[in-house]
Amino acid sequence: MISTEVVVIGEILGRWDSPVASTEERENMTRTLGEIASGFDCQFMDYDGRSHPLKVQWLRTPQEYLPLDKIREPLIHEPMMPPSFIKFTCRLEYTDEYIDGYLTPSDPADDHRIPRYDVEQLIATDTSKDLAGVFLDTVIAANIARLGSLNYTRIFHFVDDELKAVDDGIRGIPGDVTDQAIERGWPTFNELSVHQVARWLYGVPRFLSRESSTRLGRALAAASHILTSNWSWSELDLAWALLGLEALYADGNSGLQQQLADKTEVFLGRRATHKSGMSSMYNFRSRFLHGDIDLLYAHNLHNQSDRYTRIQNPLYESEFTAIAVLFSTLQRMCMENRYELRFGYQVHDRPDSENAAR
Repeated sequence: MISTEVVVIGEILGRWDSPVASTEERENMTRTLGEIASGFDCQFMDYDGRSHPLKVQWLRTPQEYLPLDKIREPLIHEPMMPPSFIKFTCRLEYTDEYIDGYLTPSDPADDHRIPRYDVEQLIATDTSKDLAGVFLDTVIAANIARLGSLNYTRIFHFVDDELKAVDDGIRGIPGDVTDQAIERGWPTFNELSVHQVARWLYGVPRFLSRESSTRLGRALAAASHILTSNWSWSELDLAWALLGLEALYADGNSGLQQQLADKTEVFLGRRATHKSGMSSMYNFRSRFLHGDIDLLYAHNLHNQSDRYTRIQNPLYESEFTAIAVLFSTLQRMCMENRYELRFGYQVHDRPDSENAAR
């Protein structure tokens, strides 16, 4: 039997705990990290459908887990923004039969089997990669609870206190999305607890197995791609956001733009300003997908130029609007404990003045 301890640690930039942070940013991050560390109902299901108990901790310094402190390279802005860490610990136990069957040669007569110790290490390392997906669960839950409240700069993998890998972080939602929504006045956001959102997420069919089988599941899968895209914005974020919105709001393939405009107002409230936002999003996506947008090359570093601003500003505005509407919808569905959106038609009575005239 294999019995080993797997630890994954997510590093969080300490901007929220620095002089440059706003009071709201500091309060939101403190609440978010505190909720994750205080009995967060975190569940982990591995590739084979086995559930494993997890222990979660909020580490204020790397010294609280010495293997991390020993290997970690400090960040350049660390003196001003000391990082925090979320640590997940999982004790793995697998039977001898499971280990023996984990890697089998394609030819039964092949005697070139991998040594048992190496197979055990491979199982533990693969599971650490799988376990690290729990960080995305926390980012999804936190950003539905409080948009823009959590991201990770790096993720560390340990097996029995030995470093196995260091991954890129999880971008999350930049504050520009929230700022633009506040400026527009629509959609609006509330504040939920991460615990409430997690309980709702675990009710989504196949969420723990990281597959989608419902409209809501497809929307959450699209949101996961937005949260994990590169640190620099990508044109695909707009496509993912609209994909998620269409999964939730659209029926059929006709009149998608009008369906989205009408139904989001029904569910999220009427737009008093920026009423052309939906058409702008669809127009930009259509032009982008059909090669009608002048794009910058991937290795163009002159992102402060007028040409960059001219190309990117319409993209940013469309992306920010679509992402805000998607996450506002997910938040309201969680608040109302909904797992699908259904819309119908209603016949209204004539106005009293019209009845009197008749």
